[in-house]
Amino acid sequence: RPCDSAQRMMDAASFSLNFSMKILLVVFASTTRAFVPHPGRRDRVTLRRAAADTAAVETFIHEKYPSFDEIAKLTKAFEMARQKSDDKMTVFAPNEGAFTEKKRQQLLDPRNLEAAEKMAAYHFVGEPVTLEQLQNSGGLITLGGRLDLGQTTSGGLFGLGATEDGGVKVNQANIVNSFEVDGNVVHEVDKFVSPEILWRYVDQLRIPGSS
Repeated sequence: RPCDSAQRMMDAASFSLNFSMKILLVVFASTTRAFVPHPGRRDRVTLRRAAADTAAVETFIHEKYPSFDEIAKLTKAFEMARQKSDDKMTVFAPNEGAFTEKKRQQLLDPRNLEAAEKMAAYHFVGEPVTLEQLQNSGGLITLGGRLDLGQTTSGGLFGLGATEDGGVKVNQANIVNSFEVDGNVVHEVDKFVSPEILWRYVDQLRIPGSS
């Protein structure tokens, strides 16, 4: 019959359309899945870029502050700072005068690795912080925790009558020089900026010839 024939043609066309739509949906779904980023790919790319951005400052620390460089390498401090920084960083680098041979050997001793890691973390900030910014702030958040900032003073007698001389004190350490290294900032300090209490967790190693 003409009516039955027309109905069969309509049913066939409807089936063909539905089948085609299903094929399109499958193709679309498979295409969208292909664009899902590989887990961790962005992090690895970011870390490679950060390593390139901090290479100059790591070389600078190695050449100018060799004792601190030893501690930074032992504790993987630069690696930690790269992971937590926005490409650039600030380093508070204790100069050679901040190290006694006993302190150096204590920090390099494997038994004190955890304490050394905590101390090292206080010497890194995950972004560039200039001397002027430090002068206008009362505190600073480092990778190890918060440090107090203050102004250095000169003159006076027994702490009386002294005047601020424009310098900056980070915890118990004085900033004696500042450098910009490829967008990173290095502040040379005359002592460790980490809290003194951390030294209590360092094994009191007996050094031959010391009292």
